[in-house]
Amino acid sequence: MSRRTGRRLRTLTAAGFLLMTAAGLAWHTGWGTPSSFGWREIAEVCPLGALEAMIADRTFIPRAFVGLLVFFAITVLLGRIFCGWVCPVPLIRRFTGGEDRHAAAEAPSPLPQGDSSSRKDERTSCEEAACGDASCASREALASQCRICGAAKAKTAGSEALPEKGPLLVLGGALASTAVFGFPVFCLICPVGLTFALMIGLWRLFEFNEPSWSLAFFAFFLILELFVLRRWCHQFCPLGALITLMARLNRTFRATVNPKVCVQSRGIDCRVCRDACPEGIDPKGGNSPALLARCTKCRACADACPTKAISFPAFERFLKRQGACELPKPVPVAELPADVRRRDFAEAAPRLSLKDAVKESERCLRCGECVAACPLGNPIPEMMALMSEGRAGEAGRLLLARGALPDICSRICPQERLCEKACSMGRAEGAVAIGAIERAAADAAMGRRGFRIGRRRAARRASFAVIGAGPAGLACAAAIHARGASVTVYEARSRSGGLLSHAVPAFKLDPALTARRETALLKSGIRFEFGRRVGTDVSPQELLEKFDALFIGTGAGRAVQASIPGADAAGVTDALSFLEANGHGEGGAALKGLPVAVLGGGDTAVDCARTAVRMGASEVTVLYRGPQAKLRASARDRRLAEEEGVRIRCLADPVRFEAEAGVLAGVTVRNPETGAEETLPARLAVVAFGERCVREAWLEAAGACYDEAGRLIAGADGRTGAERIWAGGD
Repeated sequence: MSRRTGRRLRTLTAAGFLLMTAAGLAWHTGWGTPSSFGWREIAEVCPLGALEAMIADRTFIPRAFVGLLVFFAITVLLGRIFCGWVCPVPLIRRFTGGEDRHAAAEAPSPLPQGDSSSRKDERTSCEEAACGDASCASREALASQCRICGAAKAKTAGSEALPEKGPLLVLGGALASTAVFGFPVFCLICPVGLTFALMIGLWRLFEFNEPSWSLAFFAFFLILELFVLRRWCHQFCPLGALITLMARLNRTFRATVNPKVCVQSRGIDCRVCRDACPEGIDPKGGNSPALLARCTKCRACADACPTKAISFPAFERFLKRQGACELPKPVPVAELPADVRRRDFAEAAPRLSLKDAVKESERCLRCGECVAACPLGNPIPEMMALMSEGRAGEAGRLLLARGALPDICSRICPQERLCEKACSMGRAEGAVAIGAIERAAADAAMGRRGFRIGRRRAARRASFAVIGAGPAGLACAAAIHARGASVTVYEARSRSGGLLSHAVPAFKLDPALTARRETALLKSGIRFEFGRRVGTDVSPQELLEKFDALFIGTGAGRAVQASIPGADAAGVTDALSFLEANGHGEGGAALKGLPVAVLGGGDTAVDCARTAVRMGASEVTVLYRGPQAKLRASARDRRLAEEEGVRIRCLADPVRFEAEAGVLAGVTVRNPETGAEETLPARLAVVAFGERCVREAWLEAAGACYDEAGRLIAGADGRTGAERIWAGGD
């Protein structure tokens, strides 16, 4: 049973109890409305009411005592099942957004996982998490890592943080007040009784037009207990305390853990089940008898377990008979659907349906290892928590709100060597498909109408200029705009996206995605100035006078040229020029029947090779001078390329271009280990040796500095050596 199914069953059960009350009111049967018979008769169903009735009368009441015994027998058999499945208070909290959870369960993720103590130490304080990490410059990124630190602190709290004495003190006070006043005072403010009393009062108001000040009284105390006293169930409820005392004798319908399936048997320190439990109970053990007695049999731990190692055997047998206990199977990354041997330029990135993405997100341990591996520090555990509850739109908006580009990064980011490589589940049954889940969440958030960035009110209306509409520029523009500033983006080309638009093939990233993001930013109030290059079409001094600050996100837009003999032959080109001219299918079948060689071993080289295949090349070979183990291209893209017919040759160092009458005829390669040379036929050679930044004279004149590789030097906070100028991106 999935988490959503379990929650629905609990919701339906409690709702059914309320519907029984409504039915009793409609047909005047009294079903579910014992409080309508008078405070004495509530003793027939409420154990606390039974005790209070006998204390108030200072005598033995047989019916109250029998009711108490019946409830006691049910509790000994089923435990605190009333609190988990019948009590209407948690239902009201869920629908009003004030769900009561134990403190240990509120942390978005448990402890950082892994067997490396150094990695745990890295997140023992927010200061250490932020130190030297440019991605922590934004408040959101730091807050995300702070939440992980807070989760680590929750370990030491554990079950000791459970407020066991509070409800017992209230229970004692309720019974003492009954003895003093000769009346069950607590029944007047019990949220369970108030819920039914409010329903009865409203029914009488609409059916008989009998307004009463008691309605305001009921509503006031119910709101006070549910929203002002937000931890009522854990810190105050005397009824729950009394049921817990009875449940000390309960030994049945308890959670069972299969150690062979539990990821802890693989050395993974998983606490998902404990954090999912509203009472903070760890089904794997180590709980005090008092803590075990608080189990409400809600099955939240079993629903949340990523490997379905936890079960309630009696419940499972019943649900199986009802056909509601079909457990979801994990979706290993290797088995994600992929389109192979594509010949068109339609997007062919692997994807999951929204339903499968929700199911896959339930395997997440919320360990936070992926956050440390993500260059953006995205709040992946929080996103997974929302996805597992079926709240895909909220999960996507969580990522979008930070200025990130989840709709794009989920398609082209090499997750298998970043977040998915760090995933703790990789040591068990396969890493969680973080990229595919992120894509489903982002697409759900963007939707047909796109996404508009919310804005904060700023004390002063600051203005910023963003130079470069690539990924860094777009992310910065969104983040600054969200803080209430006015933003203008200057882009030398005719459209936004930078390398995303003109150097990433359409089969890898649909051009409509960058266009959609541009539209969303325009609707949010961000201005774009296309076709205007700073330093040529726009004066830098004019920008510094007009805006409070500048952000440089011009990226690495200069291709590295090959210093190989014969590189001037016709038919030798660089990767950026080749992809810009042909990456969206503009080249048609220009390479039909021609052999093509691509020099390089990164993602760009593989993109060029797959583009050449779609242009009809008879043979496409990627030449990489290093061993296969050092190939930088993602395993996913390499697999798709090979399925499409691309041949990848390692230990093939290009040493010379062979030309006939100035036209490329072949590429001579040398094996670095043996020294043997071989000439491969090629009518087109694409050099994919990487990209470099372009030095801007006006930036150097303003005080900015470049390193030997031509990269603009910026600190951890993005500041350059020039006043009021920041930089980021490649």
